[in-house]
Amino acid sequence: MSKTISYRAVLIEKVTSAMLAGLLVGATKLVVAIDVAKTKMMAGFGREDGGVARLIRFESPTETRAFVDLVLDTAAILGVPVEALMEPSGTYGEGLRALLCARGVSVFMLSPQRVHGAREVFDGVLVMR
Repeated sequence: MSKTISYRAVLIEKVTSAMLAGLLVGATKLVVAIDVAKTKMMAGFGREDGGVARLIRFESPTETRAFVDLVLDTAAILGVPVEALMEPSGTYGEGLRALLCARGVSVFMLSPQRVHGAREVFDGVLVMR
């Protein structure tokens, strides 16, 4: 039996910083939770209370810079600081982490098990164990 996971995420090309800012009006902090993978990265854009406004898909490394620009542009429109949450899964996320840190984003590392379990909460996808 194959495991099929369907995300309600949109491709990065179909999202603008103005669109994201419109979904996050009133936020005092932009929180970006990143599911690190070898090439197919996912990120949830939300606010400090844990609410997720939009899930984004992007390819690493080809779209990593575009993703960082999207994060920073959205925060600039909102006029709020950014915090990024990542899982420390090997070296796959190191390039992204370095870019975010170099641009002044606070990056926090989360347990991979906790990130994996959050799929069910944020995406409505039952986690098969």
